[in-house]
Amino acid sequence: ALVSTVNYINLINNAVTMHFDSLVGKKEGLEENFSDDDQHEIIEYHTKLLKQVKRLNKFFNKFDRAKAEKIVVKGEKYKDLEEKYQLEHFKRMSGNVTKSVETHQLHVELIDLLKQINTFIELIASALLEIHEETNSG
Repeated sequence: ALVSTVNYINLINNAVTMHFDSLVGKKEGLEENFSDDDQHEIIEYHTKLLKQVKRLNKFFNKFDRAKAEKIVVKGEKYKDLEEKYQLEHFKRMSGNVTKSVETHQLHVELIDLLKQINTFIELIASALLEIHEETNSG
């Protein structure tokens, strides 16, 4: 479980350093901005992931089992939120032919990246709960 946790942390690091930086570069190269709704979704999802990271940090600092359990519960909820955002985004796109394909693709990639990070955070919390259970049952 510890090895898995370290691997998930490395996967988050790789996602941020490689993919996120690439997406930022793509965004800077676009002449068009995200719509207000697209931007709101990205910021809201990112804010929720920051809360997940803070919960993870609290778990590490205090070995607070409740924080890890909350990460798992919220992680599932955030997966549903990502799906909702994607559907709403596609609905907006179907009614707005002036929006560029590049901006649309960037939004989809960014939300997908945030979803991947959410999954890794949830897997870390699950692995830490497994360690916690093993040390308390043994």
